[in-house]
Amino acid sequence: MGIRFQEVVVDCADPAALARFWAAVLGVRWAALDEGWAVVDADPLLLAFQKVPEPKASPKNRLHLDVRVRDARHAVARAERLGATRTGQQELDPHGEGYVVLRDPEANELCFVVDEQESWSGTIARVLASAPAPRHVWHLATVADWQAALDTGRYAGSTRGATFEQVGFVHTSHPRQLPAVARAVYRDVTEPVCVLVLDLDTIEADGVRVVEEDGGDGELYPHVYAPLDPAWVVDVRPAAFDATGHLVVLD
Repeated sequence: MGIRFQEVVVDCADPAALARFWAAVLGVRWAALDEGWAVVDADPLLLAFQKVPEPKASPKNRLHLDVRVRDARHAVARAERLGATRTGQQELDPHGEGYVVLRDPEANELCFVVDEQESWSGTIARVLASAPAPRHVWHLATVADWQAALDTGRYAGSTRGATFEQVGFVHTSHPRQLPAVARAVYRDVTEPVCVLVLDLDTIEADGVRVVEEDGGDGELYPHVYAPLDPAWVVDVRPAAFDATGHLVVLD
């Protein structure tokens, strides 16, 4: 393994709170390693949030890159020849594992990290693997209705042909249920449609009830008891009906 970026590190006062925020924005997993570190699985990059005492107004960078190297001594010497300077801050064990902090030619901090034993990256992988997966439900909408929601800050619909005010909740589906819902409700629609991917943790954090209720066909569907806030939508996926009437959702 050659030199490569390991993670983007953000200085902050509350790692867990910032990781929770970014995980919700991106719709991905996050986990706290301890009170000083939290990580977000923002594939293809890893976001790491570290607790620091300096306020945002400090001259110290609030964001820096961790660069993984095999040999700290060689990497530091090469970087210095290219214009980097040492800060004097480093933590290396007798085997050379750990990190060294430098500044680039414009004084931006960066860390060279030696992790050949996978102690740091292995810990992160284990913690993220045990973190709960994001909980998402889907709602099929016309592109026009979604664009209107972005303009107004509020999605007015419940299902095709009915508003939230008329129904009292918004119809959503688990991903496996959406094809059948689309065939039953949207199959003859002629305008473009899309799938709104909603984050249940964000919805429930806003105090909104999401209740699994019978949709009339023996299936339990998640019903959201509030007009959809566009902030709950973590992804908008293009969708279309194929020649057989099956809904195709693009990643």
